[in-house]
Amino acid sequence: MNFKHSIFVASTIAAVAFRARAGAARDIPADPPTLRATVNLTIGSENDDRAEYQFGFISGLTFDAKGQIYVADAKENNVRVFSDKGGYAFTIGQKGAGPGDFSGPGNISIANDGALWVREGGNHRYSVIRPEPPRGKLVRVVAMKSNYSTGDRTHWDAQGHVVSLESAPTNPGQPFRSMRAFLDATGKVIATDTAPVVSPDSTEQWVIEVNGGISQNSKPFGMMRVVAFGGKGLAAYATNTVYAVNLVNARGKRIALLTRSVAPVKPSAKELARIEEMRVNTAKNYRVPLSTLKLDVPKTKPVISLLGFDMDGRLWVQRGVIDGMPNEADVYSPEGKWVGIMQWPSNVFLLAFAIKGNTGLGVTTDGDAVQNVVRLSWK
Repeated sequence: MNFKHSIFVASTIAAVAFRARAGAARDIPADPPTLRATVNLTIGSENDDRAEYQFGFISGLTFDAKGQIYVADAKENNVRVFSDKGGYAFTIGQKGAGPGDFSGPGNISIANDGALWVREGGNHRYSVIRPEPPRGKLVRVVAMKSNYSTGDRTHWDAQGHVVSLESAPTNPGQPFRSMRAFLDATGKVIATDTAPVVSPDSTEQWVIEVNGGISQNSKPFGMMRVVAFGGKGLAAYATNTVYAVNLVNARGKRIALLTRSVAPVKPSAKELARIEEMRVNTAKNYRVPLSTLKLDVPKTKPVISLLGFDMDGRLWVQRGVIDGMPNEADVYSPEGKWVGIMQWPSNVFLLAFAIKGNTGLGVTTDGDAVQNVVRLSWK
């Protein structure tokens, strides 16, 4: 995974807590099949000077029943549509706050009726669009409950309500926490719930003293709470340093406690060098002596790097791996059954787990920070 992207993802989930509920750990069966992914399509490259194939910052990915690929670009404030062969089709939206405009489009999803839902952090809303050429047709806008959105993909519950995944303080001045707002088709809030607040001492922080105050940042490879929300109200919680994942239903009742014995791995020299580079750059940005920025890096990486639900409702528990080795995740059914071990290239980041069946989309970033979209096939 790209280091900067992993730090970004870690910082967005650091404010979420592990929630333990009663129930016995589920027996772990014999290892399920291991499937390995190959890239069968790439959209964009550093040598492709066509504007439609150049991305500023890829913030959302999905695909529909026809195999059409949708790419949200937060920098360009649009969603580009490509055929199943990777050919550019048309562009939806442009920067603005009016109907059909976007401001900071994030994760995107296709509803059961085929409509494209685009979550806009800047406009604090969802734009619901019929993805028809030449520029899509706006159906309606749905306001978000809060001004902040999480990194999870939009889902729907069993009753068809939109699960608006957001982040908001419980009270003014209080820490932010993940929140779900269940919305009807008009945007009316039917219900809300939140993840528990993380206690101040439960997440390892890199504390920087500057200008008479402090700045707290997630420590690279440090302990933190991770969470993911899925369709039909499913959620998963864990602490990244222990393989013990609580899978819970829409009522907060545990479905399964997913456990495995997984040995942690050590950071590579390259990873440690990138962390040191980050420390040096931070000292420059804050204009403080490098010697004052102490950073104690853990000797091993967390056993869990990310949690996420795919488009089929399966939970992916992405594990920490040796730098340069293929990424790997344990995949569980919505009922908590361990159904597969999935591997994919080390340079591919599975943004919002835009995966259905054995097909998925990911993002690669080259040395010049050029982002491309890849389609994966697991066999």
